[in-house]
Amino acid sequence: MVVFSPEISVFEIHPASIILLLIYYAGNSLIQKAKKAPMWYPRSTIETVQDKPNAENLKKTNLYQLWFKFAGLAIIVGLSGYGIAELGISIAGETGLSEGLVGSLFTAMVTSFPELIVTIAAIRQGALTLAVANIIGGNSFDILFLSFTDIAYRDGSLYHAFGH
Repeated sequence: MVVFSPEISVFEIHPASIILLLIYYAGNSLIQKAKKAPMWYPRSTIETVQDKPNAENLKKTNLYQLWFKFAGLAIIVGLSGYGIAELGISIAGETGLSEGLVGSLFTAMVTSFPELIVTIAAIRQGALTLAVANIIGGNSFDILFLSFTDIAYRDGSLYHAFGH
């Protein structure tokens, strides 16, 4: 909707970017408030299954090893993302498809695979809360990239530069 709105910017940032950040903050505030005073409480029933950690997952792990692995994998994901972006630009140039179509369809689909894999792995391990939180958290955080990108783009509103 913002793409079709008037070209307004305050300090080279579209007001929608600020509104998105405020909505995200308000949503997190509501979540914290709900934690303090939940609107419902779980009850055990005949069909309740206790969530017990897998003994294999409880083995002692070196915290520094975990951080090192995490950092290494984060670098790999970052480099892969850069490669996917470059590949998307090439696909758009070679096929004549618009960069918007390639980005919103192909690139978005490919970059969603890690989230899908984490969700499937969490479900297989019985970590249903992690699976749901991965989906909801990932999608709500992803929208903030529009705000961050608009703030970083210094030639006016990013939303109105799409067609240029």
